[in-house]
Amino acid sequence: MSQTMEFRVIELLFSRMCHDLVGPVGAAVNGVELLEEFGGEMQDEAITLLGSSARVASRRLRVYRVAYGMAAGAAISSLGDLRALIQEFLDGGKINLEWPDAKMPSVHVGRHSIKVILNMAICAAETLPRGGTLHLACDQVGSDLQVTLAAKGTGARLAEGVADALQLTTPSANLDPRTVQSYFTALICKNFGQGLRVDEAPDAVTMHCRVNPSAE
Repeated sequence: MSQTMEFRVIELLFSRMCHDLVGPVGAAVNGVELLEEFGGEMQDEAITLLGSSARVASRRLRVYRVAYGMAAGAAISSLGDLRALIQEFLDGGKINLEWPDAKMPSVHVGRHSIKVILNMAICAAETLPRGGTLHLACDQVGSDLQVTLAAKGTGARLAEGVADALQLTTPSANLDPRTVQSYFTALICKNFGQGLRVDEAPDAVTMHCRVNPSAE
């Protein structure tokens, strides 16, 4: 990938993060302003608004520092930890996580595998605009993990431009905050795994990638 492309992807990921954090941070500021303007009259409402907004912002920051930054491997060390983080990311929304593997919590994973699985989950969740179920499976294949995420729900689909981004065929000038997550996911699946495969069906999108769980 050229330096120009790398720089644009970084810019767009920052734009995406800022967009996702503006809402809860702005709501927290509104809570403070309510306390300042009305004092005790609005105390309960303001505290409720501050608390809920701070929790949303904290969850998103925790996810993004692992998905995009250097925290993967330090904050997360097992598939059980990763499941908890993905569940945290989905909390409060309309998407239910299914990850039934009973042996999963004890399986250690390296930071590259963590980033692959987490970004796949973020990407798959975006295919469910009306909510639904995100079924995640990690199956041992030799020394590798075969990661499969099946997003199922009414209207589940790849948004416009996402299919090209997932195939890494989108020109850098055409990437935008809507498609950069898909492009970044496909890129790390290529660099740290055996590439990303995506299957579409009515009301369902399934993503596959094989990774080395111990890769640091």
